[in-house]
Amino acid sequence: MKTWHASFENYRFKELEVWKIGMKIITEAYRLAIKFPRAEIFSLADQSKKATTSIVLNIAEGTGQPTREGFVLYLQRSKSSVLECVAKDCNSTRTCFTS
Repeated sequence: MKTWHASFENYRFKELEVWKIGMKIITEAYRLAIKFPRAEIFSLADQSKKATTSIVLNIAEGTGQPTREGFVLYLQRSKSSVLECVAKDCNSTRTCFTS
């Protein structure tokens, strides 16, 4: 008899290129958060880490949806988290970078 964990060994989201890129974004966000001014560590840096993590979590949660429409909804939520990260970058640097 399979345990519940064994039935989840192959996660579909891990095969998605967008999820892999999201994981790289998280790594970079955590690396950059260390460099934030001390006054921003518990506000902007913390929220930036949460927003980047939200990108991949929404993708992962979306792959568990029973319909294509449900999956797309979670991808849209993930996109919103990306935009939040871009807005935070613009706010913290006073400049928006597009590259």
